[in-house]
Amino acid sequence: MNFFKPLDILQPCVTFNRVNTFSWYKERVYKLSEDYDPSDIHFAFEKALEWGDKIPIGVIYKKERPTYEEILPQLG
Repeated sequence: MNFFKPLDILQPCVTFNRVNTFSWYKERVYKLSEDYDPSDIHFAFEKALEWGDKIPIGVIYKKERPTYEEILPQLG
C-alpha cells in the first residue's frame, strides 16, 4: 500500500510579495497537535480550509489505499 502525498510548500517571495512575508507566516503557522486524527476526512477538510489568522501544518489527511498497480496487476 502506498500513500498519495500532495504537498503544499509555504515559502514567502521576498522579491514581489511584501504582504505575506516570513514574519507574516511565522505569526500564523501552527503545527497540528499530537492527538489530531488525520483519518477524519471531514475534520481534515476544515483544517485544510484554514487560511489567514491561523495556518495548520503537518499531515492533514492520511488514508492508506492500494496503488493503481495493485488494483490492476495486469498493468505491471
